[in-house]
Amino acid sequence: MKIERFEVKGFKNLRQSVVLDELAGVNVIHGENNVGKSNLLQAMDLFFWLLGEVAKQPFAVTSSIRGTGTGWVEATEPDWLWFPYPERTFEGRGYPADEIFNVLEPYPIEWNASIRIDQDDVARTGLEIGQFIGDLSLDKVKASRNPGGGIHVAIWLPEPTPERWAAKRTGFAMIAKNFLLRTTTASNAFILVGTHRRVAGADANEQQTEMRLTIPQQLLLALYDAKESDEPGLFQRWELFEKCMDSLGALIDDGHFVITYQRNRSKAVLANQIGRVRMPIEALGSGIQQIASLLARVLLGNSAIVAIEEPELNLRYDLQLRLRDILKDITESGLGPQQIILTSHSPAFETGKCFYAMTRTADGPTVTRRPVAEAAMFTQQHGVQPDEQRAAFGYVSSDGLLRLSDKTRRDLGVEHGGGVVMIKRESHPYGASAQLSDDFFRGVKE
Repeated sequence: MKIERFEVKGFKNLRQSVVLDELAGVNVIHGENNVGKSNLLQAMDLFFWLLGEVAKQPFAVTSSIRGTGTGWVEATEPDWLWFPYPERTFEGRGYPADEIFNVLEPYPIEWNASIRIDQDDVARTGLEIGQFIGDLSLDKVKASRNPGGGIHVAIWLPEPTPERWAAKRTGFAMIAKNFLLRTTTASNAFILVGTHRRVAGADANEQQTEMRLTIPQQLLLALYDAKESDEPGLFQRWELFEKCMDSLGALIDDGHFVITYQRNRSKAVLANQIGRVRMPIEALGSGIQQIASLLARVLLGNSAIVAIEEPELNLRYDLQLRLRDILKDITESGLGPQQIILTSHSPAFETGKCFYAMTRTADGPTVTRRPVAEAAMFTQQHGVQPDEQRAAFGYVSSDGLLRLSDKTRRDLGVEHGGGVVMIKRESHPYGASAQLSDDFFRGVKE
């Protein structure tokens, strides 16, 4: 299951239509702080959750009664089927009405999405195959705040009949829930992993005393349960987690990750085993802990589509590149999520030909697809792309790591890494500096 196109308008600061089109396996959204990147991911999360809620509604359509659980059709909008919800339903999911509707222009929130479901995926659900192959164009779904209280949710359904609504409900249920995972454990098709590394609606039981831990005990227990599970879908995701962590190689001293359960302490322990020595994850570097926590969230969410906010947090650039490769491998493995959509301030996570650039306009944020070659420049907020033949663009990360263009690395002879010496030109009017490889610098000195 993959999102091929997603459009939203009216959610928080997204005043005009924001569109993500031609989505691939790993998709990156760039933009400055407070432009609305997180709001876009939250709009996705709310959309998938609403599909699951609407799928529970029976067919009981009237033209005037608006009681809870009863759908109705307005005479002025005969193609829309409306359902009422109390505001506390949205608040329970973490979306209070005062926060999700645009403050300046509280118009209805409108969604439009196209979901791709393959034939083999549908066959595993046990549903009638011919009914749900290919794109499921959901047309329009919208939510509006009722002045008298509550939130009304509408589904575009021309000429509603019990048969048509039954088919629509089945499609919504299949999209909202991950029927594709071979397990009896209930799971959502879409999850959002925020910057706090918690999954919306899934981590309420974690103890407050563990909030400061990179990998809380509840998550470690879930990893252990997956490893010991006899359900192929869960056990294979543990194996994928294990493979991803082991791929860090020299960063973990070529160790191997294991997880055990200590009965006397009633706790699970994730450790890096090197020979006969096991180093608990808490004793490893914070970067390795961050990666382990994020991958556990991504895989144990048991979802088909995962959104991640700023995966680069607390990671130096080389670890960001490692994480990029791991996320790409996960989407191509056939065992984990099939699609990942992330927001980032780093150019490290591009795996395709394009990225999504979110920028401000007078009418609210907008998103455009741009060539991946522009990612480094865009994330640094520079307005002019230098001519590669005259001035190859590079940058320095917050932890002091120098990133050079491919051409510059070739010119310096350090395509696969190496030392670089910076020489300041005192005579230059702008105080510019030259970049020399270590070998070339030694030759100059001699």
